Amino acid sequence: MGGIVGYNESKAVSLDGKENVNEANVIGDSYVGGISGCNSGSLGENDGIQTPDFERDESKKILNWINKGIVAASGNYVGGITGFNTGIIENCSSEVTSDSTARKITDAQTLHGDYAGGIAGYNNGSIRAAEPGQDYFRKTISLVSYCRKQLCGRYCGI
Repeated sequence: MGGIVGYNESKAVSLDGKENVNEANVIGDSYVGGISGCNSGSLGENDGIQTPDFERDESKKILNWINKGIVAASGNYVGGITGFNTGIIENCSSEVTSDSTARKITDAQTLHGDYAGGIAGYNNGSIRAAEPGQDYFRKTISLVSYCRKQLCGRYCGI
């Protein structure tokens, strides 16, 4: 589940935000991200749900997005940009403001999944500032993470 797209598995088209901002709050079970729930190839469907491929595939791209929405999950793989990444995340930031709504959502006892990160909950791809030669990079990451285990991180849960 993502604020813009649930599952980005396109090889032909990058998910390019062109500096656009997502302000939607995204709350789900697993594979939850502010921009895309999952940025990966697929191993197929299981009961109508895509199973992500853990192999690196840099043809999957999320570029130039700013997420300002709250992202929370009761299951695993939750991140400010994507919950699960085996592709490229480039020039993206997560800039969530802590307010009363954010506190109420993140205080909910059922929203404590594992593999949580400010950019990606799980990463076997590339998280980078910009293409070589470009000087633009958003440096803000705001994160409130609650995990049952030790798989939380500022940039990536694992």
